[in-house]
Amino acid sequence: MVAWETQKPCQTYYNNFSINVLLEAIVVYIWFKNKNYDGRKINGLISKLSKYSFGAYLVHAFVIDMLHRAGLNTVRFSPIISVPIISSITVFVSYMISYTIHRIPIINKWIV
Repeated sequence: MVAWETQKPCQTYYNNFSINVLLEAIVVYIWFKNKNYDGRKINGLISKLSKYSFGAYLVHAFVIDMLHRAGLNTVRFSPIISVPIISSITVFVSYMISYTIHRIPIINKWIV
């Protein structure tokens, strides 16, 4: 059965421990590692993003789960539309949560 017939998500190629995800992570890592960034604005942006990226990583699964519970998932809408929207919302909300956590001194010291 394919996902289209069952109307349920198919995790065969997107499972965290699949070869596809491993290769994608390696390619993205190598691309960013070898990319040269020129310019003060880009370096400042990358510095700010890297400061909050670990916190965003920690909360992104929670954000995805909350979006799914709210009815925003890839099965409800066409994946061409829903995947970029869900990804954008997840990245934005995760970084905002991470930013907020960094602003609270006690939580920042012990958690992030």
